[in-house]
Amino acid sequence: MPGREELPKIIGVLIAKSPKLLLKLSWRYLRMKKQAQRAERTFRRQLEASGMDPEVAAQFAERYTSTVSIRHLLKETGIPSRIFGNNGKD
Repeated sequence: MPGREELPKIIGVLIAKSPKLLLKLSWRYLRMKKQAQRAERTFRRQLEASGMDPEVAAQFAERYTSTVSIRHLLKETGIPSRIFGNNGKD
C-alpha cells in the first residue's frame, strides 16, 4: 500500500493517463460493436437463406449481438444492476 506522501503523485498519474486510456477503450469497443453488427447481418442472411422466417431470423440475429453492449459488458464484470436503474432487478 502506498504511503500518504505518494498518494498525490499516484492520483496525478491517474488523471494524466485516464483520457488516453478511455479513448483507447472507447475505440476498441466501437470496433468490436461494428464487427458484431457485420456478424449479425451475415448471420441473419444465412438464417433467411436456409428458409427461416425473416422476423424470427431477425430476432435470433439481434440476440446474437446483444452481448456487445456496454450494459451487458458491465453486468458480466459484476457491476451492480442498481446502476442501470432496474431497482435491483436483472
